[in-house]
This record gives sequence, structure tokens and C-alpha cells, in this order.
Amino acid sequence: MVEEVIVTAQKRSETLQNVPMSITAVTGQQLERRGVMNFEDLASGVPSLAFRSAGPGRQQLELRGISSNAGISSTVGYYLDDLAISGASSDSETSYQQSNLDPDLFDIERVEILRGPQGTLYGSGAMGGAVRILTKQPVLGRFTADVKADTSYTDHGGLNGEVKGMVNIPIGDRVALRLVGSYRDYDGYINRLVGNFDAGGAITGPAATPGDPGATPLSGVTLPNRLGTGPIRTYKGVNTEKVLGLRGALRFQINPDFYVQPGVFYQKIDQGGKNSYDSVPGTLDQRRPFNISEPYADEFEIYDLTAKYDFHKFTVLSATGYAHRQISNTEDWSDAMTYFFGYYNLNDANFLPAQRVLANGSLASVGDLFANSAFPATVQPYPAPIHENNRLDNFSEELRASSSGNGPLTWTVGAFYKHTTSDAQHRFDVPGYSATFPAYQQLGVAVFGSGGWPWGDLLAYNQIRNHISEESVFGQADYKILDNVTLTVGGRYFGYSSSFVRNNDGLFYGGGSALTGVPLTGSSSGTGFTPKVLLSYKPVPASELYFSAAEGFRIGGASSPIPVSRCAQDLAAIGLTNPPSTYRPDSLWSYELGSKNRLFDNRLTLNASVYDIEWSQVQQRISLPNCGFSFTANAGNARSRGAEVESVARLNSWLNLSGGFGYTDATITSSAPGTGIKPGAPLLDVPKWTANVAVDTNFSVAGTDDTFRVQWNYVGDRLDDYSEPVKPSYSLVGARLTLRNKSPWEATLYVDNLLDTRPVLTRIDTLGQIWSTFRRVETLRPRTIGISFQRSFGN
Repeated sequence: MVEEVIVTAQKRSETLQNVPMSITAVTGQQLERRGVMNFEDLASGVPSLAFRSAGPGRQQLELRGISSNAGISSTVGYYLDDLAISGASSDSETSYQQSNLDPDLFDIERVEILRGPQGTLYGSGAMGGAVRILTKQPVLGRFTADVKADTSYTDHGGLNGEVKGMVNIPIGDRVALRLVGSYRDYDGYINRLVGNFDAGGAITGPAATPGDPGATPLSGVTLPNRLGTGPIRTYKGVNTEKVLGLRGALRFQINPDFYVQPGVFYQKIDQGGKNSYDSVPGTLDQRRPFNISEPYADEFEIYDLTAKYDFHKFTVLSATGYAHRQISNTEDWSDAMTYFFGYYNLNDANFLPAQRVLANGSLASVGDLFANSAFPATVQPYPAPIHENNRLDNFSEELRASSSGNGPLTWTVGAFYKHTTSDAQHRFDVPGYSATFPAYQQLGVAVFGSGGWPWGDLLAYNQIRNHISEESVFGQADYKILDNVTLTVGGRYFGYSSSFVRNNDGLFYGGGSALTGVPLTGSSSGTGFTPKVLLSYKPVPASELYFSAAEGFRIGGASSPIPVSRCAQDLAAIGLTNPPSTYRPDSLWSYELGSKNRLFDNRLTLNASVYDIEWSQVQQRISLPNCGFSFTANAGNARSRGAEVESVARLNSWLNLSGGFGYTDATITSSAPGTGIKPGAPLLDVPKWTANVAVDTNFSVAGTDDTFRVQWNYVGDRLDDYSEPVKPSYSLVGARLTLRNKSPWEATLYVDNLLDTRPVLTRIDTLGQIWSTFRRVETLRPRTIGISFQRSFGN
């Protein structure tokens, strides 16, 4: 028989097959057998789930084509147990805009992926669905422990190591403590080449427009070959990865009906560099004029308190939590400066300050600087790191009551509050820049007097602080009209308020607050109601048909500022003189028809659904290709239509076959003025096809209990940006052989990314502008072969 999985998607315990919605649920045992380390490992094997990633801690999730590349709120709700841990965006231009926490998935009870808007039970931001990571809880009266060690080797890199452990300690009859720890140290597989490389010029050749219906990647485009001359230094494996995680929970069982459980979760990710390489020439190399490290650190702390009382006819649960997250990131921007100031020939060692004077003898003006015409080809590059620091603090409280028993009426009601504060700072401060380039300093004196530039060597600075509060009350009731017909109705009434303070400074922002002395501010607020209605019918006990209609909602916010003078040409091309400073909320209606079936004495489960989603006022990021900046706007309306099928078959006592696919057709149906997006354009980062197939076999050698698993995941091509090529489709293949002795130990030999696939996860992942003379590509870890050992105690 196919394993029954218990889920709590509707905030009460039910079997997966009895929940009338499209859900993928993966148990902790299945996570272990698949070798899933974090959510990115899981994502490519879930139908209709897409993700944009630049490494650990930098993933954006999308379900059913509801693109999440813009806005301060994700379109997918994210939960750790009962705690809402999705927070406001950092407003970064990089892939951790809206990125969720990336917890290590060791000692996990299960992961649930709920497709379709979950506005009733999960609130704002769950337009496309919700992801729930459910940890294993302390167990009373029993000592258990697990330890795991792993070593592996990555092609193009080196050796990796990992250790994990869990201990469950009973303290008397009514108290239990569960502690979990993990640490991994992975070698890098990206090399940094330092030397003189051809920076080329502007892109040449006719280009297709990827935003047009049926567009293909840019054609007829010539990029610089990025070939180097002279000595080249190689720094191997710069994108090292170290992750430390600690988690603890203490269960106080006050009496049989009442428990209180505080918990804490700490994790820190440190990367030595980015998982990116130059798409031309395409080797796993970063080609740079200087050896500037690009470290990334992501640290979070979560403190939670859960209390539950069972009144027998109903239960009451309180989930309180506070999450603090700190992100720091450095990027080498020397290439961008090369393009920006016209350093076209980096192989000429000559540099004369007098060349800062134009051919007519006049001093270069600010306009000349931005027109790439001030400096001739003999100007040398200058080391230019750019830094980002983001802080996020998120407090939430949910209080809810749920009915007990299996009568004709079941219900859940509750109230929710969340307050989020975020502070994002991007700083491009190049000490000594004025002294190194006297003409820049002289120009400042000519314009502003003896004090020179008011911002000195600060070329760009952007800070935005957001404060967001959300309050809501919600309820859902299921009533059996007949023994085999159930009507579900629900709704959520909510209110929100948000405010921001934004400061800009430096040359690239035309002086910004340094000249005006006044930061930009704004606020918005609103209320709304998201209803849901669902009708389910069981023609036979093992099959169910359902139809649902539900609304989803996401709050609006403020768009990042751009230098209008620098981007005037791009803005004029889409009919604007100034970009919008804010964008409005967006919302959608989803209509879903589905079927869940257990067949052949529960040896086969077959679940299928089709849906139509009508999305209004879509929040999208609009790129300005010539000046390299972007802004967020309401791009118009969109539609996403598709289907999912998932199946598990127990073919015989030793062979299981599982798989599924998702089809999504998500396009803009009407576009707003000032976006440059045409109706029929695909939504960003949405593959039309996602699919997976896995074969599991069980066998025994000399009394062991062994398994062999092969899995294939497929993700179709998708559009990265309306001014960029598409990201091509890719397949991932992995295999795992596990040997289990009668004593509680096991050993696993595995290979991940067997075909050494190099998928393009993200093309645009820069803190600053997107320049047309080079392209960086974010990718996955190459083929990795390893072995792990695990030992259990007290189970």
C-alpha cells in the first residue's frame, strides 16, 4: 500500500488524500532518502513550483506562475511550524529580494507545499500558495538520538564535509528537550581569474525582444569574448560555503490537555563568493580586473512560544514568534565602472590625468561622464567594491481555535498580527577615488566650489527603511451537506499599514539627500476581505472531486529610486519622464477543479487539478536596459492557467514509482502605460513545464534492508527579465544507494547532479546596474559524489 501521509494544511490533522486542494507533502524520512539538505534541493522536484536562486539563503519561490520578482512581499507564504517567517523584502535588486529563510532540513517531520491562494488561513502574501516546514517535536518519556556524518567531492571543486546530530532528552514525566545541530563546509567550484580582460563595447547586432509573445533568446548579439592578455592569476574555489545551525525546543506538558513549548533556532550561512560565472566564454570562472572578494553572510535567530489547550470540544493554540535576520553582501563592481566611465581598452597601461580634459580643451561635464564620452580608451580601471547590508525584524502572533471531532460541522477561527521592520543599505564608497582621478575632483570644484563634491568619494548610497503592520481575523467552516458532499466557506478580513523613509546620496543619484537634505518618505494603508468557497464530492470513499474559488492579496510599497537624468532615454522609450515612487497592492481570483484518488486497494494514488487564475495590478520589476537601473510598477493584469498531476504507485513489494508534472501558461493580458510590457508577454521566472519521476527499489543483501533510488527533475525555460535572454530548460538526475543493518545504522552512497548540468538559475543578480558588456550567470553545484553514515539511538 502507498504510505498515508498526515498533513495539517487546514490547521487540523488529516490524511493528504482527504484534503480537497493540490498539495505536495514530503515526510522527514522521504527527505532523508532523497538527500534533501535545504529547500532548493526539494524545489525542482515539485510540480508548478519555480524558484530563482543565487545560492543558500537567496531563493525566491513561485507557485502556479504567480511571479515573485518584485514587491516587498512574496507571493508564497512561508512558515516554520506555526510561525510566519516570510518577511518584507530588503528592496534589493538581487535574488534575495523577498528571499525566505533557508533552514537546514535535518530532523524535519515533513514539508507541505500548498498550491493556490491561501488567503483565508495564511493571509497576505500567500497568493500563489504556502510552504510549511514542520519540525519534529520533543517526545516525552523517551530518549532518542541521531548522528550523521557526510563527506563528498564536487567536480570543478574539492572535498566537502557535513555533520548533524539530534538528541531528545526526557526530563521527568512531563518535560522533554530536543536539541538539533548541524554544520557543513563545502568547497567552492568557481574560480576567480584576475588580469586584463577584453571589456568590449556595447552589444552589437539586432536583438529579439524576449518580452514579445513566442520570443526566443536574443539573436544576432555579439558579446565581448572576455579573453585575457598578459599574466593571469587564478584563485580557485572562491565560492566556499559554511553553514552552522542550532535548534532547540522544550516541551512542558502541564497536564494531559495543556502544553507550553518555547523554542529557538539559530543559523548562519557564510559564503566566500558568489555561485556565478561569466556567461562568455562560459567556463566556471569569474573574470575580474582585481582580486576583490565577494563574501556573503546570512544570519538569523528565531524565538518562538507555542501554547495549546485541548477543551475536548475544541482546541485553542497560540503561536508567538520573533525573527531577526541580518544579511551582508559585497560585490566587485569594477567591471561596471569600466563600462560606466568608458574604460574600453584595459590592456593599455598608459594613464594621463590630462586626458580628463575633452578634445576641445574643456573640462569634462557631468553629462560627459554619463555619456561615456569623457575618457579615452587609455584610462585604467579602479578597484570598486559595492556593499549591501540588510536587517529584518519580524514579530508575529496567531491565536486560533479549532473544533474537535468528526461531526458534520468542523471549523477554525483566529486572529493574526504581524509587524515587520526592514532596513536595507547599499553603499558604493570608493576611498581615494577623487585623489586618483584628479579630473573628477576638479569637476567637483568647478560645479560646487572649493569644497568639491558634497558626497566626496561616495559614488552611490541608497537606504530604505520599511515599517509594515498587518492585522486580520479569519475563519473557515466545513459542513457536510450529505454524507459524501461537503461545503467549505471561509474568509479573512485584514488591514495593513506601511511607511518608508528613503535616503539617496552620491554621484549616481545626482547628489540625492546630500543636496536636498530631505529624505523621501511615503506611507500607505488599506483593508480588505479575501473569501473562499469550496465544494467537494466523494462518489466513492477512495475518490474525491472538488471545486474551489478563492481570492489572494498582496500589499503595495515603495519602488527603489533611480537617477532620472541618467535614465531619461530609457524612461522616454516607455512614455515616462519620472518613474512611479510607489506601487499599489495586487490581488487575484483563482478557480480550481481537482480530483484525488486511491486506486487498486490503495496501491496507486492519482491526484490531478486544473486552474485558472486572474491576476489584477501585477507588481513587476521594470528594467531600463541602457542606464541599467530598474523600478517596480503595477504592470497591468495577467492570467495563469495550468494543470498538475502527481502519482505514487506501489507496483510490488520491492518497487515504487512516483512522479508528476505541472503545466503553467502565465502571461500579461493587459499592460499599464509606462511599463513597456506588451500584452501576451510571459510572466517572469515561470517555466511552462515542470516534471519529475523517481524509482525506488527495496532489496536485501545478507539480511540488510536496502534501497536504491533514481530521480529525474525537469524545469522548462523561463524568462529572467524583459530585457534579457530566456533561461534555458534543464534536467537534474540523482541516485542514492542506502544500506541498512538490523542495528539502527545506515550508509548511503550518492551522486547529485549526475549529468553535471549547469542550469541558469539567475542571469541578473547584481547590486548595481546591469551592464551590456558582460553577463554573469548563477548556477547550481556541479556533479557531487559522496557517502554518508547515520546512526540512531533509542528508536
